[in-house]
Amino acid sequence: MLLVAVPLALFITRLPISVAGLGVGEAAEVYTLALFGVPPVQSLALALTSRVVELIGLLPGAFLWYDLVAAPRRRIGPDARGGDGDRAPVEASVPSVPPAVPADAPSVPPIG
Repeated sequence: MLLVAVPLALFITRLPISVAGLGVGEAAEVYTLALFGVPPVQSLALALTSRVVELIGLLPGAFLWYDLVAAPRRRIGPDARGGDGDRAPVEASVPSVPPAVPADAPSVPPIG
């Protein structure tokens, strides 16, 4: 029963109907489980519990997003014009690394 109802409800949830499928997924799960005789109160409890578990699972991503996106903006120093550095390109703070050349690559004589 759950092997049929939950994937169908998840498919309906992923349709671009609402923001993150809020409300649509819960209604789809209640409807599909009602087809198998599950009372609406129990199926709604299952749908809300799965939504809470999903949000708890996504919570670490918020901290990683802060470290990857928001924190590098603070690390950029003042720009050459004397500004506060918030509009400096990210590439300016990354040191350039020469491309790796294999040791067995033939040397090419300079042109000219």
